[in-house]
Amino acid sequence: MTKVSVITVCKNAEDYIEETIKSVVSQTYNNIELIVIDGKSTDKTLEIINKYKSEISYFISELDSGLYDAMNKGIEKSTGDWIIFLNAGDYLNNIETLENIFSKIDLNNYEVIYGDEVRVSTKLNKEENFLKARDIEDLWKGMVFNHNCMFAKRSSLLDSKFDTRYKIIADFVQIFTFYYIDKKRFLYIPEVIAKIETHGYSKTKKAYLVRTLERYKFVKKYKNDLEFKKHYLITFINFFKIFFK
Repeated sequence: MTKVSVITVCKNAEDYIEETIKSVVSQTYNNIELIVIDGKSTDKTLEIINKYKSEISYFISELDSGLYDAMNKGIEKSTGDWIIFLNAGDYLNNIETLENIFSKIDLNNYEVIYGDEVRVSTKLNKEENFLKARDIEDLWKGMVFNHNCMFAKRSSLLDSKFDTRYKIIADFVQIFTFYYIDKKRFLYIPEVIAKIETHGYSKTKKAYLVRTLERYKFVKKYKNDLEFKKHYLITFINFFKIFFK
């Protein structure tokens, strides 16, 4: 039976961590390991995590050099065939999410599988917004699916860990590498994998601009044709129109 590793990275996440853990331990699929990597929280996060210590396969709370460093630690400690990152504020869509994928779909010919997401707005009374994954061929333009709605073979992640030189696009760099450079086989599953809380720095305008600039510089090394230049010119123009509106 396929083993799935769920890696949860958190720091001072007392408002989100319990719901994230519950969405994992309540799964009907019964070959799961939950790995929790905490960045030395100082709020009630550790107290909440300890409530579920019997259902957590591996847990550590220590200082790290950032989100992607913590995620790499999770990869190293995992023992599953497939890995998904479900960080604090992310929740598996329902109790049968893993069952529907790993018991009902033949995944032998793939290294990466991904699906749709639901964004949950913390500012709009938990209003939900469905987002369908876009065409994988458009990946060079930016993320076409949420990283937390992706499962990857552990062997693939060990070969291509997160590049911690990037503080905000290491997930994009990793997926870009999988698809365009390593030629990994991707499978889209038309199903909501996770619900994602929209909170934190990564959702700010500043983060969006930094992320777009970093993607531009990275992708330019592999695709610097007219299509690429036109796309990013329009992207930057639209951003500044919104920013200065």
